[in-house]
Amino acid sequence: MALSTFGAIIGFAAEIIEETKLFCNDIKEKTKNPQLKEAIQHLIKESEKYYSLMEKTKRENVTEMILEPITGFEKEDYILNLDVLPKKDDEDLIEILLLLLERERRFFEDASNKVSLPEVARILSKISRKKEETLHLLNDLRGKLST
Repeated sequence: MALSTFGAIIGFAAEIIEETKLFCNDIKEKTKNPQLKEAIQHLIKESEKYYSLMEKTKRENVTEMILEPITGFEKEDYILNLDVLPKKDDEDLIEILLLLLERERRFFEDASNKVSLPEVARILSKISRKKEETLHLLNDLRGKLST
């Protein structure tokens, strides 16, 4: 399905943010590692913040939603099927979190290049950079867990 409008992009952004939050809520009690629990709590708060930001961005830019069609941006490029991934230990959970965050980082980066509104492009680009920082933190934690 094409993400061919501003509204579709912002709506899908909220959707993938919510998916990450729901996954985090589902696993926060399953992990044994206190550092991972803390990281998951951080991701939940971050997801809530960015979800609200997407809703605000959509409301404040509603008139632009019907202008200028967007091409070459497909929802299927960002779909993940978490049901087929193992979730038996903390290492598995971190791997899934990394997949979710990388998908968000990539989506927000790509979306920032597709949206013609400079203020919205800046917001999306900033979120992408923040996701990159969080990915680095989780990768560091993954390294600590595997040793």
